[in-house]
Amino acid sequence: MESKKEIVIIGGGFAGLAAGVELVSQGHHVTVIESRGHLGGRAYSYREPALGTTLDNGQHIVMGCYHETLAFLEKIGTLDRIDFQQNLTVDFAGVGTGIKRFKAWPLPNPFHLLSGFLFFKGFSFEEKWALRHLAKALKALQGNDQAIRALDQYSVSEWLTAHHQPKSSQEKFWDIFNFAALNDSPQNSSAALFVRVLQEALFSGKAGARIGVPKVGLSDLYAEAARDYIERKGGNFLIKTKVHKIHFDLNEVIDIELEGGRRLAVETLLSTVPFTALKKILPENVLYQDPFFQPLHKLSYSPIVSIHLWFDRPVIDRPFVGLWGTRVHWVFSKQGTHPYVSLVISGGREEFKMTAPALIQMAMAELKSIFPNVVDAKLLHSMVSKEPEATLAPMPGVESLRLPQKTPYRNFYLLGIGRIQDYQPLSKVL
Repeated sequence: MESKKEIVIIGGGFAGLAAGVELVSQGHHVTVIESRGHLGGRAYSYREPALGTTLDNGQHIVMGCYHETLAFLEKIGTLDRIDFQQNLTVDFAGVGTGIKRFKAWPLPNPFHLLSGFLFFKGFSFEEKWALRHLAKALKALQGNDQAIRALDQYSVSEWLTAHHQPKSSQEKFWDIFNFAALNDSPQNSSAALFVRVLQEALFSGKAGARIGVPKVGLSDLYAEAARDYIERKGGNFLIKTKVHKIHFDLNEVIDIELEGGRRLAVETLLSTVPFTALKKILPENVLYQDPFFQPLHKLSYSPIVSIHLWFDRPVIDRPFVGLWGTRVHWVFSKQGTHPYVSLVISGGREEFKMTAPALIQMAMAELKSIFPNVVDAKLLHSMVSKEPEATLAPMPGVESLRLPQKTPYRNFYLLGIGRIQDYQPLSKVL
């Protein structure tokens, strides 16, 4: 970018803050508008009132392959607040199975993964032997973006089955990985997205496959630090400020109307809000008549349900465990003055409808069936949190519905709902 711009960013979530940090570091002036009273969007933390525990609205992890995320955290000075594994290590457990550990060896790509599968006691010899079909398929797709795009019409389950992966190994590994990576069931997830995640997360090398768990709440990990960074560089924030409507004139945005009627002139506008929020602030003639925005009407969201349980003692001696044969997909164990576990149900549309007492009862029954220490522990406190629009639903066909960063309007750009493989650095887009 040659000239410095006045840029308004709608949305103070992860995408908005990351964009703001990047843009102010390039010398642009940024104003971030956030409708809520806190930053972080759908990835934030809050203090639970009864015991004072800092909770995330949904447990998040990062991986070594999240290069842009890690660069963002390094820039704002909080990368050291993530506890990274030396090598990819994931524990799994089901009723009566005990803990089965997948541990990659510190070997060059792809031998780090091959070693993990070779010694993974959760797979039978037949399940391990079937992996050769998957490896062959992934090798054929390497660098072939057109072939990967074609997989968008298939579900993850269909693709895995087509490549001879037994249902048992899907349930014990790939399905759980899919829930973690795409926040939905493999039957409802695009095979194209799954393959892209596999290539980046598991097959990009041992450093990229490492899992990192934040040592602090999400808000302390990035939200306030990003705000401080942006403000130090001359940017500013409008908190508890709702955008009512974006106003266009021919091929450009002229201003945005805030709730209450105030109009704010715009030189460059960057929207990072979810597509449901974007639909509310676009004029009807643009939303319903401009072909560019028609895919917005076909998108949907996947929810996350989190169940937090406090006990009188530590009950799980692993930082996180993927669960087999349960409605809960992942459990995270937290130590401290008040030990607790956070259970995550990804894409849990039916669980989202359940009451908090019913969810807690279900969670306790599943934990007791897998972890013996839970049986004798005393439940001190419990809490349920639900995020209805946690992530964009990764349904088959979704890649054709996601919008590019550049819109048909000269000074209007989108982040957060686009095709990942089409993203370019903001310096090349604006």
